[in-house]
Amino acid sequence: MTLIGRSSIRAGTCGRNDSTPSTSYATVVAVRTVSKPVYYCDYCRKHGLSRAAMEKHEAICTMNPERVCRWQIDGHSDGTKVLAIAPVASELAARATTGTDSRPHLLTQGDIDWLRDEVDGCPACMLAALRQSGISDIHWDANMNQIFDYDREIERLRKEERYRDHEWY
Repeated sequence: MTLIGRSSIRAGTCGRNDSTPSTSYATVVAVRTVSKPVYYCDYCRKHGLSRAAMEKHEAICTMNPERVCRWQIDGHSDGTKVLAIAPVASELAARATTGTDSRPHLLTQGDIDWLRDEVDGCPACMLAALRQSGISDIHWDANMNQIFDYDREIERLRKEERYRDHEWY
């Protein structure tokens, strides 16, 4: 696409303000446009240009109620642990208490402990249940104490695995 129009700099003036009218024209460089398919996850807002990558993401998306967990916990070494997150998320939403002001739903540390037991301690399944429950603030309780931290849950799980796998002589 080529556009032709009057130049903003007058010919022969090198940008100086000159009272003589300009009749020079400038050619704008053509801009190339490319249309590519964009693939979107059906469960969250993630998108990308690779269909295969998006299909892989959808299978493990934490907003997918029928997600396949890839964590290797409790003998599921092939990464095919399927856990029905929807019932757990519904129960978690029912356990949430109505808070005050801008925090309509709040959890307690007891709710997080219950969730940990329900999903066999899997941090990714915990995050999936929390996201699918629709609870607005999953990290803090009513007293602003942190009750869920994904990185801390991973650290806790790895510590338990090391302790369990360690051979005591």
